[in-house]
Amino acid sequence: GIKRMHLISLFRRLGVLAGIVVLVCSTAAFVLVSQKGTLLTASPSIVKIMESISPWMFAIFLLQPFNLLYEGIAIASNDFNFLVGMYGTSIVFLVGQTHFCASLADVWRSFFMFQVIRFVQFFV
Repeated sequence: GIKRMHLISLFRRLGVLAGIVVLVCSTAAFVLVSQKGTLLTASPSIVKIMESISPWMFAIFLLQPFNLLYEGIAIASNDFNFLVGMYGTSIVFLVGQTHFCASLADVWRSFFMFQVIRFVQFFV
């Protein structure tokens, strides 16, 4: 009915707003970390590490607000069984992934996969 139409409209507006904000913030963070790391630290080795993880950080930040939006909808719908199952599956995967991490970039790749899995679970 009308309530459902209002909720769908609200969801779309929040999704667009989240998309705009995350695109601006993710891009700014990416540029800062990948090209202006010396503003954050004087250590060349840390700057190099930040540059190497910046694409993963950017990708993770892009997915996060949408995952939070969908999670909020699941919470508002009292769909706690889905959330428990989703987080259980995601965390088991994340722990398994991080076991094989040999570098900081590997850890960020694992976090990206965690976000992708969460994103996909909301659409299945």
